Amino acid sequence: MKSTFIIDWDDKSITDIDLEKIVINSPIEFNLIVLSSCSPINEVIKQLKNKYLDHEKKVNSIVILNPEQLLNRNARKKLLAENKLEILNNLNYLNEPEKLKSYYFISANVPARSEFKKIGIESSYKLPEINVKKIKNYLHPTKQTSQNFTISNLKTFSPSTGNRFGAKMGTLFKNETKKYSNMWFIKEKSTEMCFIQLEVFAGELLRFLLGESQPKSRYLIDDKKILVLSKAVPEFINFNSEEVINKLIKNKFKGLLPVLFSCMFIEEADLKTDNIGMDVLGNIVKIDNDGAFTSIIFSMEANSHEVPSFSNLSKLLTSKFSFSLDDIDAPHHPKNYSALCWVDLFFKQFKDEDILSNENLEDLYYIFIKIISTSSIIFHLMEKNIERDDMKLTLKELLNHKIESLIGILKNHSNFNDFLLKNYDKIMDQIKNDIKKFKNNNSKYFENDKTTILDIRDIFLIQKLTNN
Repeated sequence: MKSTFIIDWDDKSITDIDLEKIVINSPIEFNLIVLSSCSPINEVIKQLKNKYLDHEKKVNSIVILNPEQLLNRNARKKLLAENKLEILNNLNYLNEPEKLKSYYFISANVPARSEFKKIGIESSYKLPEINVKKIKNYLHPTKQTSQNFTISNLKTFSPSTGNRFGAKMGTLFKNETKKYSNMWFIKEKSTEMCFIQLEVFAGELLRFLLGESQPKSRYLIDDKKILVLSKAVPEFINFNSEEVINKLIKNKFKGLLPVLFSCMFIEEADLKTDNIGMDVLGNIVKIDNDGAFTSIIFSMEANSHEVPSFSNLSKLLTSKFSFSLDDIDAPHHPKNYSALCWVDLFFKQFKDEDILSNENLEDLYYIFIKIISTSSIIFHLMEKNIERDDMKLTLKELLNHKIESLIGILKNHSNFNDFLLKNYDKIMDQIKNDIKKFKNNNSKYFENDKTTILDIRDIFLIQKLTNN
């Protein structure tokens, strides 16, 4: 029998963290009843929705009870206690004694707890530890709590000229734990949660595809404000720096092409020199991902923020943000992919043959293979980051469309097929090692992991043999 938690909203003693555990697990793991003698039902619902902006469906499943005649908050504790018990009695919640053992009353009101104990309902001022341990962690791995962060320095960042994706403000946060302390950049966003989760998913997808050199992306809700967090990249310098230009040349543009194509894959519309650079180790890093999945975002903005189905996405947008053979062969100078802002002008100062060296093209081919062979993991990450079912469906169909488009182009790409045929086992071993490291470093994503790696020989190698 499922436990039923009865929360005293007027004398609430349960912590926000424990309350969230119950909310996000109801009604699957637990039933939740909220009692209030002082606040009307619509006010309680409003408070819950403001507290859990990304769990509206869960809030709607909560049973909220109060009497027709509300009591003044200054009423004696005993009167409030008797009133709460009367609410349940009048609604026949206590007419089945065998169910009382599954009820648990949580309140700071001592007389109320005494009243509930008299009729056999276990009561306390906090969630019992045995239930805390049983509660499954359905939190999105990327959602943070404000208790984990403290402001180390407050600094305002102005959006780039013409950047419609700019946030209201940016601040520098420090993540404090007993073991470590890291700096995070944050942006306060005045937009819907589904847009926030798209941005965070885009950052996490880049980190999966390109490695841990890419910054972690997170979000938190603090006092009704939604904050997007990006872990600070050690000694990050963007492409506007002469130092980075010299490093690019010195490193022979190593790692550049995979980053550029991955940005195409997530429909990045705002890849300017401010948003791409190098870390202290010379890794090429992409930051600021609120320009991703543009065909969805712009279609929503043109449709009163309703999530469109994939078939109803703007055909103009899906065409502008699709990639062609020319684009995947030279992502630094795309011909079909039409982002609002891209770094192609920046690369005119370099020779194409230096950027498109055999070694760099092989790194690019590796990313193609990783995207196609790990689609199961890509969709798994999406499920963990995106809450709304309609957004999940549209996003999955969009990503599927891009993967199928990539496969269609590559089937007739002789250089790619030659590379794949000669290096298949080596490539797949590397992908398996990359995934193992990612799973070890991001274990919260992979509880009850059922992801698989696709054997793409069925797609490419057999196709090539058939053609011959």
